[in-house]
Amino acid sequence: MIRIGIAEDQALFRKGIVSLLNSFHNMEVVEEAADGQEIVNRYKELHAAQEALPDITILDLNMPVLDGIKATVQLKELFPQLKIIIISSFDDQDIVVHLYEKGANAYLDKNAEPEEVEEAINAVFTNDFFFNKAAKNALEDASIDTPNIIILNAEDALSERELEVLKYICYANTTEEIANIMSLSKRTVDGHRSKLMQKTSSKNTTSLVLFALKAKLVNISELKVNLF
Repeated sequence: MIRIGIAEDQALFRKGIVSLLNSFHNMEVVEEAADGQEIVNRYKELHAAQEALPDITILDLNMPVLDGIKATVQLKELFPQLKIIIISSFDDQDIVVHLYEKGANAYLDKNAEPEEVEEAINAVFTNDFFFNKAAKNALEDASIDTPNIIILNAEDALSERELEVLKYICYANTTEEIANIMSLSKRTVDGHRSKLMQKTSSKNTTSLVLFALKAKLVNISELKVNLF
């Protein structure tokens, strides 16, 4: 089961999405909150009690007390491995790119179909990121507007093997799939992934993909994109 936490200030909408998520065969909502601060506090309590945090957290972008972006920043600082999906009725491209830059693993429109919600959660759980058409368009425009100015120090230059692993990560291949494709052990692939994170100062897979796009190491058209 994929354990999910959700913060949404509109009670009716929150109850509706909780009901939807619980209807999926492999998902269960285990934490609910009415704003970002409430879910941050709750996760601190769970951590202090040495209890497991949800696998994925869904945050509304606009909430009182602490909005989705600020909550994402705080949660990522406290729990770097936490996977976060932002939901919003706004699809402004600058906002979408900003969400990913701040550590969100996926963006969903509040009008998304149930099938897209389910696929997004499964994708984030398995691959750490999910791009729908809105995200693809936003990232494509951002990559076009961003000059190829990312330069790594000599000691941080990516090897050919690391570049190959990076591309497969961007293609949404799992560690096991990359290991099979490249005839490597999963431990070796994980080692390359860790090295890539270190060299590019990436905090998670999503920021690693963003780095690859900005550095023109992969083309947005090559990424796995959900077509909803």
